[in-house]
Amino acid sequence: MAEGGAGDVAGWVYVFGAHRLQTEPFAEIGGLVVDEAQRSKGIGTALMKAAESWASARGYASVIVRSNVIRAGAHEFYERLGFNRFKSQAIFSKSAGNRLQE
Repeated sequence: MAEGGAGDVAGWVYVFGAHRLQTEPFAEIGGLVVDEAQRSKGIGTALMKAAESWASARGYASVIVRSNVIRAGAHEFYERLGFNRFKSQAIFSKSAGNRLQE
């Protein structure tokens, strides 16, 4: 978490360890938010550096972040930080209460 003036929250990052059967474990950014009035002040960069330090300290070899296809500004931000785009995918959702029909 990053604080602005008067102790207000200026931004936060959520990072977690992801373990999948088909890949080596990695750290994933689950969320990054910087208050709109606080953007372009280095807060997002500082939060991402903290997330990378967290990941490195726990032995994760890589950090990934997912970003909606319409978030061009976010994509540019991540690329400036050295992240490389490596995958596009569609994500599907279904209510757990809707069972398959036989």
